Amino acid sequence: MIEVFLFKKMRCGTFSKKLTSAWMTYRDSSDDEQKQWIALDKENIRFQWDDDKISDSEFIEKWREIGGGSAEPLILNRLVDITHSSCHFYEPEPEYEYDLDENQFRTEVLQNYEKYQKALKVLNSRLSM
Repeated sequence: MIEVFLFKKMRCGTFSKKLTSAWMTYRDSSDDEQKQWIALDKENIRFQWDDDKISDSEFIEKWREIGGGSAEPLILNRLVDITHSSCHFYEPEPEYEYDLDENQFRTEVLQNYEKYQKALKVLNSRLSM
């Protein structure tokens, strides 16, 4: 869906609504998953990564060390979460300096997507080692 949006085959408003729906699904399922997290280490590593205190590479390595399973779903969920936050600032006719017009919104989504692609490359390079 993000690629369709980035290639301008979907309008900003439509993308924002569809992404919000996907985010709500992720949020609801991740709440269940988070309840199952028993180890404090897993939570700490996840929070450090979400707060950009550790790199994608460090996150993947630490996540594996504690037996956290595949990091790929977490990387995708992070993309959806960050992009959903951007949706809140999209305004077709911006009124405030923090509002994003269509070009700014697309740029922000592209930057989020590029970070996701980079994290996947790091993950795949770790898997091939």
